[in-house]
Amino acid sequence: MEGNGTHDFLINLCLAIAAGTFLVVLARKLNLPTIVLLLLGGIGLGPEGLGIVQPDALGEMLPALVSFAVGVILFEGGLTLDLHGFGQASRVIQRLLTIGVLATWIGTAAAIHAVYNYDLRFCLFAASLVIVTGPTVIVPLLRRIHIQPRLHSILHWEGVLIDAIGVFVALLCFEWIVAGEGPQAVVHFFMRVFAGVGIGFAGGMLIDLAVRRRLVAESLVNIFVLAGAVLVFGLTELVMPEAGLMSVTIAGLVLGWRHPVELKQIKQFKAELTDLFIGTLFVVLAGRLELERFVEFGAPGVVLLSLMLFVVRPLNVVVSTVGSTLSWRERLFLCWVAPRGIVAASMASLFALELARSGSSFDGAFIETFVYSVIATTVILQGFSAGLVARLLRLRKPEATGWLVVGAHRLGCEIARFLHRTGGIEVTVVDANPRLAAEAATAGLKAVHADALDVEVLEDDERFQRVGHLIAVTDNVELNELVCQRWREMVDRDQLFRWGAGRARTPKVRAPVAGRVVWDRLPRPSVLSAEMRRGQATVTEMTFAGSGTALPDAHVLAVVRKEQIIVDPPRDAFTPRPGDRVLVIRRSGAYLVRGLMDGGVADLEHGPLESVLMQLAERAAQFEPKIAVGHLLDDLAERERAMPTFLGHGVGAPHAFVQGLTKRVVVLGRLREGLSVAGQEEPVTLLFMIASPPGDPEGHLATLADVARVSSSKETRSQLSTALNGEDVLAVVRTALE
Repeated sequence: MEGNGTHDFLINLCLAIAAGTFLVVLARKLNLPTIVLLLLGGIGLGPEGLGIVQPDALGEMLPALVSFAVGVILFEGGLTLDLHGFGQASRVIQRLLTIGVLATWIGTAAAIHAVYNYDLRFCLFAASLVIVTGPTVIVPLLRRIHIQPRLHSILHWEGVLIDAIGVFVALLCFEWIVAGEGPQAVVHFFMRVFAGVGIGFAGGMLIDLAVRRRLVAESLVNIFVLAGAVLVFGLTELVMPEAGLMSVTIAGLVLGWRHPVELKQIKQFKAELTDLFIGTLFVVLAGRLELERFVEFGAPGVVLLSLMLFVVRPLNVVVSTVGSTLSWRERLFLCWVAPRGIVAASMASLFALELARSGSSFDGAFIETFVYSVIATTVILQGFSAGLVARLLRLRKPEATGWLVVGAHRLGCEIARFLHRTGGIEVTVVDANPRLAAEAATAGLKAVHADALDVEVLEDDERFQRVGHLIAVTDNVELNELVCQRWREMVDRDQLFRWGAGRARTPKVRAPVAGRVVWDRLPRPSVLSAEMRRGQATVTEMTFAGSGTALPDAHVLAVVRKEQIIVDPPRDAFTPRPGDRVLVIRRSGAYLVRGLMDGGVADLEHGPLESVLMQLAERAAQFEPKIAVGHLLDDLAERERAMPTFLGHGVGAPHAFVQGLTKRVVVLGRLREGLSVAGQEEPVTLLFMIASPPGDPEGHLATLADVARVSSSKETRSQLSTALNGEDVLAVVRTALE
């Protein structure tokens, strides 16, 4: 292209990309089917509307652009085909994806033939384009109408898994009709199929091999996989024109089946690209639609759509649910809800362009008109009436009362057990660590190994559809907040809770945007869990009987009061009532004793302060391998330079927080020859080196307080200096702290 043609091409492409992306974002924000806004936006911005976007300006490049974009979309669709999910799906879902697909395909083809009397091959081809429903339409619909978990699961899995199946059938049909007739056409058809399947399979395996063998840097995996998919598409088109779409779909299927470790991030990247291409495609393709076509579709078109809605879909459901336990109401709802989506529209427009470009005798305009009519009818009629139908059939999901505890460590399990036992409610524990999830399940809890951030995946799992409350208790404060943000659309904001580190809460402070901070005065959950395993902290459940019952001197984790559950009630404002079931955690005192038991006593060689600190750090690392001597020494030295930690009377307490620790390590270093330190009247002979977990400031300060108490007595200091071994030191410390 030259001159104004190039300029017009560039301007219209930029407008299509921007408008399509903005419409996708707006649809997600409003929780509407993306295709609704894209169709309306495309028509409104196109020649039939405001005339801002001119698809004709893309000229002869339009079919190539559409083919390329659809290729990327189909590759992403192949990646998302969950073969494991299909194997685990219910019998009804499996039938919908096999017998049901066949019923829709043959039934629709028969309806087209009966109404329009087209060639049978063309009828089968047109029918193959409306097999798919698609997650981009189903997922927003299910989020909006809140139906019962079993129905939700059936419709979700049908939409997710049917895309690749429908696309494969449509590609085969397209190859069939473009191959022509006669023996030569049959040979040509099989050559196309074999080329597409063969190159696609080989390409998918090679991409997987390169990723698995770490031949590609991790930061470049996403673009490498995209480049691989594009290469598969291009090579197939070079070898066998029109077979590229099949090959790139097969390549995606193979990569999804092989499931490399990086598959999750690849899917996320491809999903973003797919959104970009879908938005761009639809603004352009919808702008091409001529409204006159739909008027000409007329009465025969209405008859055809009626047959699809009231005959073909019910036939699909009937043959797929024979012998199942679904009630008549559930079957009736499935008969009504089957909106078509973006994949069907993309394929229809692409094939219409290809048929027109090749000069085929088949009616490409009918393909677009028919498929877009089906999409508009099902999305508008079924999509916006599904909630009312579910309510009339009494299929709405009951109020979500279940709890989700994110973190399967000891503390999370105790909280989950208390809520389930005393509240009589359903509690699910989820953790990305398979060992912790397995241990929680072995302990009798409903535990799932999963990533709590994958809300789009978890919300379609029946086990998570009854979640109405969430507590995030991982060690990572930012992760807890992110989990709450991700679940905001599923769970009411007032029912989102998260552990946070040391954030004071007063009635005047505005509630956090995502989740209320709880247990912020306690150390990290992993620290508490480790203390519970060692018997240094105990979680107790008790029932408050009345004024004669006193709450222990401990932290109240949660309260069950009749139908109400109070998480981390304010210490200064909580007044227990008779009948309250209370879960408390008590952390044993004598922090210094516990630290010395995990550390010990070391008689140090005399030397400068840096040498003494080195000896203490090395001794601590002998007891706790997680301690890196160099890092600990740097932290101790830096603290001494900024704020010396000498307490007077010949005692020092160098201390630091150490990443990775779950217990406190204290080493008592003794110097026969006192260490002269500037600002100290007496030479330093006792050094309590304290290494604490970073999430336990309370315990760290309590340990320093214990050191101050022990060091305040001259007699105790003398006994510590002359004690023969660690056991004698512990005895002296215990006596001093009584």
